[in-house]
Amino acid sequence: MANKIDDSDILQLLDIPSGSEDDFESDVDDDQLDLYKPVVDNSQFSDINISSPSTSTEPVIRKQNVSNNKKTRQSKQTIPVIASVPSIPSIEVKNVVWTEVLGNDLIKATMTLNIFEKIRANLHFNDNLSTSTGPGRDKIHTIRPLIETLRKRFSSIPIEENLAVDEQICSTKERSSLKVYMPNKPHKWGYKFFVLSGASGIAYNFEFCSGQENNSESRKASEPDLGASANVVMRLSGVIPNNQNFKLFFGNYYPTLPLLVYLKKRNILSLGTVRRNRLKNVMLPDDSILMKQPRGTTAHCISKVLDTDIVSVIWKDTNIVSLLSTFTAIDPVVKVSRFDRKQKKRIEVDCPNITQVYNRHMGGVDLLDELLGRHKIKMRSRKWYMRVFHHLLDVTVVNSWLLHKIIQKQKGNNSVLSLVKFREQLALSLCKIGTYTPKRGRPTNDVQEGIIKKR
Repeated sequence: MANKIDDSDILQLLDIPSGSEDDFESDVDDDQLDLYKPVVDNSQFSDINISSPSTSTEPVIRKQNVSNNKKTRQSKQTIPVIASVPSIPSIEVKNVVWTEVLGNDLIKATMTLNIFEKIRANLHFNDNLSTSTGPGRDKIHTIRPLIETLRKRFSSIPIEENLAVDEQICSTKERSSLKVYMPNKPHKWGYKFFVLSGASGIAYNFEFCSGQENNSESRKASEPDLGASANVVMRLSGVIPNNQNFKLFFGNYYPTLPLLVYLKKRNILSLGTVRRNRLKNVMLPDDSILMKQPRGTTAHCISKVLDTDIVSVIWKDTNIVSLLSTFTAIDPVVKVSRFDRKQKKRIEVDCPNITQVYNRHMGGVDLLDELLGRHKIKMRSRKWYMRVFHHLLDVTVVNSWLLHKIIQKQKGNNSVLSLVKFREQLALSLCKIGTYTPKRGRPTNDVQEGIIKKR
């Protein structure tokens, strides 16, 4: 079942280099200060390459030593600092924080605009010279290290009981072969992600849709081939522990009978809507017959597939809803309120329990999208991977804020920061990393002994 999150898990998840929190003074409590540390460990930025401008056509890649170069250390911190500042509608953040009237004094003291733009123009996450060519090349080679690092960090969060798999769109208008069209999304064009999220909105795993995920060369030997859509759930569910009865929910794009059998063998309970053409030889009435029945009519069938009991349920609401499950069925039936167009009033209709359970736990990814849309990073770039970087940075900040809410609730503390205040405190903490504030009073004995030795 769901694991309880304690302070040791959060401190391990939200760590930054030791001693950096002692270098400055803040008006925030020590317990809260740990929450403002990014989910991404600062050690991952040691792999980020900052190239100097060159007149040659060949890209110049040069690694910097973070510990020995003060400007590089500040520059690698300033990217998340600027991104953590809440966005201003219709105005790019970078054009505001350095102005005299609307500017932020703390950020202006951390770095000038020219240095920030120079670093941002030469920021790389992988060595461009090591990429391969041809049809079998890795299409997301330029940002692969960042994606793998974040996936590892997200999977270390204690997982809750109810999980959901759904699509997520990283909206963009730039020209790219990786951009897809999703007509049912508010932003219809962008980069597509598959996300494993809890009912609280925390993202535990994700996958960038590049069209190369189902290649047989990249599939592990222990993973069966269940089909293109079912393989997405199989890969994302790899972070879920076996034999603990976690519940996994998904939409009608993913479920197949082999997928439910595979999850059940791992003792992962599953529920999802399904397309009727995937239910072969299932004894359920046809849609044309069910549409003639009154609203709220339900039919179900229990099938045994490879020693696994699977329940198929169809329910007539405004449209016909088909569901598959390995742990719940119709009972108990409850009454729900619906508007009847013929009678022009609200009526009570029967609703099976399987529909209630699905609606209660399926909206985790939608909740995450809602939180991401509140304060989205708005910085334009000609490089396609910078838009993905900004999106993943937003997801990281939202994950940290949701963990902050969970910790405060477990401690019985009602003083939960809002998302905008959390981002402000996060930016404040990141700006002060690496700075030193002299303490009042006489120096300690260790400092005095060091001074004597130098003499």
